[in-house]
Amino acid sequence: MRNSLLLFLCLCGAARGIEVQSRHLPNGVEIQYVQVPGSTGLSVYSFLPAGLANDDDGCAQYSHLLEHMVIRTTSPQDSPNVNAETLADHMRLDYYGSAANWREAVSHHTRWLAELPFDANILKREIARANSEVDFTAQNLMSHKFAVAAWNQAWRFGHDQVTVRLDPARITMMRLQRYRDTHFNQPGRTLVTAIGGAEPVTILSAFSQALGKAHAGSRPVPCRSNPAPADKTVAWDLSSRHLIMTWPIPGPALEKEYAALITAAQWLISRAYVDPEWKKLTGPVLAGADLVTPETAYFYLSATLQPGTPAEAVRRKFDALVASLENSPELKAAAPFIAGERSRSLTLALLDMLRPQIADPNKAEAQFGIMWGMAEFQMGASREAVRKALGSTTGESIAQAARSRLVPARRTLLLFVPRQR
Repeated sequence: MRNSLLLFLCLCGAARGIEVQSRHLPNGVEIQYVQVPGSTGLSVYSFLPAGLANDDDGCAQYSHLLEHMVIRTTSPQDSPNVNAETLADHMRLDYYGSAANWREAVSHHTRWLAELPFDANILKREIARANSEVDFTAQNLMSHKFAVAAWNQAWRFGHDQVTVRLDPARITMMRLQRYRDTHFNQPGRTLVTAIGGAEPVTILSAFSQALGKAHAGSRPVPCRSNPAPADKTVAWDLSSRHLIMTWPIPGPALEKEYAALITAAQWLISRAYVDPEWKKLTGPVLAGADLVTPETAYFYLSATLQPGTPAEAVRRKFDALVASLENSPELKAAAPFIAGERSRSLTLALLDMLRPQIADPNKAEAQFGIMWGMAEFQMGASREAVRKALGSTTGESIAQAARSRLVPARRTLLLFVPRQR
């Protein structure tokens, strides 16, 4: 990853005075610090390339279990200072503290990346907790996160049946520790971002010294073959049904198409949200361009089906959403505004956008840190080019991207249904 942050400072208006600095360590770790003068807080995030769309064959949601286990190496009990999340393309480990107590943040993140041994009792407990999350999302029609884990197994590895729930009999501490050691700190793919009021030289020096010792893992091996687009029904061990459509797309390096597609995703989510018919058919409809595997990136539409909803009805509604990208007058009017707001969110002006929405200034900075770091992790050296491309994104450029990328011949539809007992 290349630091592109300083390029944005001239665009930030009221954000002047905020200082951004970064360091690149020999082991591939990148450290970025956003100093906010006068802030009493300090939030630090490790972004790691272990994600639900990158887990190995037969290891559905191992990355999610790793998140639980790594956090518990320093915080055995739930703590308001510690949080984490595993998404399709990455894992994020969070520590929220104060500028005065910056050493605590350094200590937690250093230990999280230090390959500490796991505890057998904690492993047993966290497997149960991870599985309870699976059950909760299925019961509440919000299975997207675990549908991504299942999609990875069904699409990338060709399985017709997928087990998402973790089996305590198959997961040993040694196996999970080996998995962590190879999947965590991949060269050039580990980003640590921090935001707060501490002095930059203090934070950067402390993290550089501590994280410079982190072991560099290996990059994941791509699948041997690139499967052809297909429609497929897959049995899984969840009680819900879930439908996910995907199309292979270029990543951020092709900034104009990428900018059009991330704008399109936001438009599709908003269209589904205001359509009362969707609430009768599914849980929340999600769309995005952040479904990234070692082979390529994918655009997706995803939803958990209401009981009794025909899958064909949801497929037709998905097709209609995609068609709206080419022929909607509302999109032509809204596209410059949606893309413009997304462009601003890639600059330090994002902090000014969040402050009116979040009363606590430290919490506003913390939310900024999550969004800022995620964009840098996902876009890297292409971030500034994507920001500029968003500034010129229109309804027509979105329609062109849809006509080129989101066509039936390139689409895969996976329907996950409960396995017959």
